[in-house]
This record gives sequence, structure tokens and C-alpha cells, in this order.
Amino acid sequence: MNEPADYPWVEELYQEELFHLSCKTLVVVPEPWEKLTEADKSLLSKILSAVKVGLAGARIIAEPEFTRSMLRQLNPRCVIVFGSQLEPPLPPGEVHRIEEAKLVNAPRLDSLDEAGKKLLWPALKEMYSL
Repeated sequence: MNEPADYPWVEELYQEELFHLSCKTLVVVPEPWEKLTEADKSLLSKILSAVKVGLAGARIIAEPEFTRSMLRQLNPRCVIVFGSQLEPPLPPGEVHRIEEAKLVNAPRLDSLDEAGKKLLWPALKEMYSL
């Protein structure tokens, strides 16, 4: 699905805050969806299903570096970052409150081992009040 940023004229046409829709869950990965392996997509689907969001309930973006200004612009409630560089850096496995959003930093999907999952799960339970 195309995003408003794909068409710069959309932002010029709809400048009112009314049209700046936020999402509840934002997932940030460092590479485009098409480059993720089936195993990575399956793992992401399982993680999102476990927090009762599912793939359809999340906005997934590919950004090698994720900044506070991007966070402000996208205005999500919950953010899960899988392997993208955070600016400023944040330790993994904790829920971080940044402005109105809760953010969890995690390793790349392709390097998320059992120890990483055990670190990630309590943070996700806290973020989603499970």
C-alpha cells in the first residue's frame, strides 16, 4: 500500500493535523520487506500475534536509522525496532518512553536467538500490558 510520503503533493494538499493519522504499533526493520526472509517474516508475525496486534495491525517501515524526528512525524503509540540504528542509542530489552510513544529496541530478526527472545518478551508484555 502506498504511503502519503510516496506522493509529496499529498502532504501539500492535506496540511491540517486532521490528516496526520497515527498508528498504534510501528515496527522498524533495517531492510525492505521484500528482502526479509520467510523465516524473519514468520517470526515477526508470531511476535505481533503474541502481543495481539498481528501483521495487519502494525505499520512496518524499513529504516536503517530511526530518529526522534521520525518518531514525532509518524506518531505511533508503540514502537518495536528490530536492528535499526537508534538515534539516540537505547539499550535493548527495555520499554523506553519517548514523548507519547513506548519503544522497545531489539536485535535484527535474523539474529534474534532464544536469549534475545527471553529479553524481548518481558518488555513487550509490559508495553502491551499483557
